[in-house]
Parts: sequence; C-alpha cells; structure tokens
Amino acid sequence: MKNKIIAIALALTTLAWIAPMKAATVDELQAQINTLLQQIAQLQAQLAAQGGTSTATGCFTKNLSKGMKDAEVTTLQQVLKTDSSVYPEGLVTGYFGSLTEAAVKKFQAKYGIDQVGTVGPATRAKLNALYCGTAQQTSSPSGSPTATPVVAAYGTLSVQSYPVSNPQTTLYGGNTYDAVAAQYKATGSDIIVKKVAIKVTDVDGADSFPWQAFTTFSLWDGSNKIAELSASQANAIENTFADVYTYNIAGLNWVVPNGQTKVLTVKATVVSGIPADLNTEQFSFTLLHDGLVFTDTAGVVYTSASGSDLSSQNLTITTAQKASVTLAIAADNPLDTNVIGSTTGTSRIDLMKFTLKTEDVNATLNSASGLTVTIGTTTIQSYITAVELWDGSTLVQSAAPVFDNAT
Repeated sequence: MKNKIIAIALALTTLAWIAPMKAATVDELQAQINTLLQQIAQLQAQLAAQGGTSTATGCFTKNLSKGMKDAEVTTLQQVLKTDSSVYPEGLVTGYFGSLTEAAVKKFQAKYGIDQVGTVGPATRAKLNALYCGTAQQTSSPSGSPTATPVVAAYGTLSVQSYPVSNPQTTLYGGNTYDAVAAQYKATGSDIIVKKVAIKVTDVDGADSFPWQAFTTFSLWDGSNKIAELSASQANAIENTFADVYTYNIAGLNWVVPNGQTKVLTVKATVVSGIPADLNTEQFSFTLLHDGLVFTDTAGVVYTSASGSDLSSQNLTITTAQKASVTLAIAADNPLDTNVIGSTTGTSRIDLMKFTLKTEDVNATLNSASGLTVTIGTTTIQSYITAVELWDGSTLVQSAAPVFDNAT
C-alpha cells in the first residue's frame, strides 16, 4: 500500500517538474491530468479488491505521562489517531508531548475518565479493553485475507446450583457417582477456568477421612471428562482433622463462552472394599465459589466467582450392593402328564420351568440346592440317573440324585 501511495506522489511531483520546462497547452495539461486520474482510479480499485482495513492494536502495561519517550507512547499515539475526534493531528513520534497529552484528555472525556492527561490504571484499562488483542485472518468478499482484531475484554463469572443428572444418596463400593454440579455463566468476555476447589466433609462426625472412602474425584462437562484427581491424603488440604478437607483440581483450560452457561459436574469413585467402620458413613461435597482460578481475555486473573458455595446432599457410603432375586414358575411350565421312557436308551423329560429375575445390580447364579423330586415307588429310583439344569438349550449343570425313601 505504501509503494502505491508513493507512486501517486511521484507522478504528481513529475507533473510539477514538467510544467516549467515547457509551456503546455490546456489540452496537453488536461490529458496529463486525465492520465493521472486513471492511474489513481486503478490503484483505488486494487486497494478495494484487497478488502479490509487495518485496525490499530496495542497493549499497555505502564503509566505514561508528558515528557516520556517509550515504545508504548508510540503505540498510544497509533491507537489514538484512529479516532480523529480525539487525536486529529495523528502524529506518531514516540514522544509524549503536549499534543499527546491533549489527545489523552479527549480520550478520557469521551469515556468518562478523569481528564488528567496521563495514562494511569483507569485509562490503561480502557485502552486495553479497546485495543489490546491479537489479529486474526478472515476472508474478504474477494477471497483475500484481512486482519480482524480480537479485542481483549474484562469479564465476570457467576455460579448457581444445578441438579446432577443421576442423583443417588447411597453410594456402593466400586462405583462412580455424580456428587455435585454447578452452572457457570460468563459475562463480558470468554472465561477460562484454570482451577476448581472441592470441599469434602464427613457429615456425621469427625472420625473419617475422604481417602478411606474414595479413590478419585473427576470433573465432567456433560459426557466429557476434563480432569481427574486422586483422593489420596497427599492431595488433600486439611481444614478440620478427620472432618473437612479441600481438593484443588488444577491445570484446567475449561472455557465458558461470553454470554453462555455451562455445567460442571463433580463425580466421586468409591473404594471397592468398604472398611467395616466406614460402612454407612456420610459425606457431602461442596463446590467453592471462592476456590476458583479463572481469567478473561484481557488476561486478568480472578479467584472468586459471584454466587455462593454449592453443596450436595448427604451421601451414604455402604458395602457392595446386593442383588434382589425373584424366583417364579414359568408360563410354559409343563403340566401333569404321562412319561414314556425307553428301555434301551436315555430320555430327557422336562420336570419344571422357572424364571429368575435380578434387580438393582447384576447377579451370577453359582449353585442351586434343595431341589426335591417326588416319585411314586422306590422301584423307579433306578430309572432316574441325573437331574439337570438348563438355560434354554444350554446345559448348565448336572447332578446325580440322592434318594431318601420316595424322594
């Protein structure tokens, strides 16, 4: 762009040099002017085809005042000159003089800041909010990339209660459960959460430790696990001995987009072997609103969200859950009938069909005893060689009968 502007300036200068050398007619001068106008039009068309305009960006880290010469003064002048109502002179020298001081006062007046003419914390914050960002490439209508600044902004994070998706108050050994959840909202900027703090409390007395009851704590964004921490004693911060402990889950980069809400769920995994003295022990989980670490796009670090601490219900630890088994006669159980056997071979006769139904958890049938078969006379005992258990067409187990009188 600079080369093209210089070319126009040279052409105009050349015209100024040519004029004294020879008395040109009006027609000749008009022809030269028309040629220059055509060149200008061509250059303008080329610039328009490139698409986009440059936007000044810059970040400020220090106080600036009259008399200083600094790279940030240069940046200050560059961003101020983008607003002709603030800095109509538009000089970029790197020196903070009277013109720059006047421009700063106009900038402060425009944004409701005390008009002191120096760049202090309030003015610096406003400048960073407007201009501190990195340029991203976007496509113009012609397909050429143009620079679009992503302006850094200050934001806040609020938190409120949210129900867990699978609420359970009795926790069995070896399983993972939703403990507590919270809904977070970002306002003013995207928010990047870096750390979450979880408080674990022994509800029914200061006599248990969380690492005795749990193996891990994990953070979930929907079905996506974003972090996991061992519930070990080494990771626990003691607030009250054998009662209240805090766990920090750090190293996160969990983003809540500006103006949107996201839900974070804490899950706890119970140890497989529950000690006898821990059976029926109760714990609660709390997400601490002031135990967060998060940043906005301006790079400011915060350690507390607006809202309050959010706690779970009391959760009871117990040994592995037992299955509930129901035995019932099957609908196709065979009716009373005569049985015709063979004297030369073995015949299988269906004596009874039944169903087994398990509830709460899966169960495995390891043995069955107490099956009684009543026969008419003792002379038939020798005809029964085995009693078999079948699952559909699959033989599960077979046992030789032991007779006691006619049974």
